[in-house]
Amino acid sequence: MRVREEHPLFFKKFDRLEIEVSPASELILSLFSAYGARSETHPTWSRSLKRKLSPAARKSLKFFFEGEVQLGLNSLRFLLALKPPRSLDALLTHLNSLTFTDFVRILLSKVDPGVPLLGDIIFKIFAQKPLSEPERAQWDDFAGRYSRTFVQNLKQLVEGEFNQISFGQLLSECWTDFFQGEYLQIFPLLEKEAAKISSWADLRRMEFLSRIAPGLSFSPEVNEKSLTVSPTFYGRPYFFTQESEASFLLIVPALSPEESLIDSTKASLFYAFKSLGDLTRIEILRLLNQRPMYAMEIARALSLSHPTVLHHLASLRAAGFVESELREGNNYYRLIPARWEELYREFREFLTKV
Repeated sequence: MRVREEHPLFFKKFDRLEIEVSPASELILSLFSAYGARSETHPTWSRSLKRKLSPAARKSLKFFFEGEVQLGLNSLRFLLALKPPRSLDALLTHLNSLTFTDFVRILLSKVDPGVPLLGDIIFKIFAQKPLSEPERAQWDDFAGRYSRTFVQNLKQLVEGEFNQISFGQLLSECWTDFFQGEYLQIFPLLEKEAAKISSWADLRRMEFLSRIAPGLSFSPEVNEKSLTVSPTFYGRPYFFTQESEASFLLIVPALSPEESLIDSTKASLFYAFKSLGDLTRIEILRLLNQRPMYAMEIARALSLSHPTVLHHLASLRAAGFVESELREGNNYYRLIPARWEELYREFREFLTKV
């Protein structure tokens, strides 16, 4: 299965730092956007995509990218096995080289931080093999926190109804029949954002990270890893991180052409008031005022889906009200109290500006 990519990648390499524009990650994030992510893409995007795909591809798209966890988003983890520049052809070749068991284990490796060997446990459960006491306790806790629909989806996954071949075919069909033309249109924007990021490459590593990912904090171990930064259009306003023992991949939202023209103070006020104009986000702020929390904890407390909570947290982070710390591959969110004083100062200065 080969996919022709019409446009060359923008790729620049530094000492242990690489900035790239990747069609592979952007395609995955466009599918994430199409199914319930509530990202900042055009509202007709999902309907247009579904109209052009075959019934089999639509079925796979719904399975991998809809629901509580959106398993297809975890496929970003497969990019860690590729060397930059990460092309779609390279990703498809890698998927075809995986065994079905490895595909499932990797896909499930970031679903729940409390169950690190979820893939192994699920294979045993649905093969009716005995579990150890710790495994049984982990499974009972996991199954009690997710819906029956999602647990049934996991059964479909380990029984092979959806596998690395069907997932690769989905990516190939989406690219060939729909996304290739879209990508050529957004490529100049991504290229421009990558060039801006590369201009900061001489900064110290942590200063560089705070510049490109405000509101995110990173463990000291990240400083020892090879870092790849990739801008995204269809993943906005989210940040995405993937890491292995030696490498760290950070996907950051790119500014739209309209956003790049807005005065910084106006933009700050706009995103702040836009973010606060939602009752669910007000409830999230109330919860985080009690203690820092993982997104899944917030989702359970408010009886919301995990993707919905991630959308609201992305808005609050972009507005500067919350920050997140990466812990074992999952983001841990806390309030930024100083933001309220800063917002009041910005608004007062804006109102009195001559």
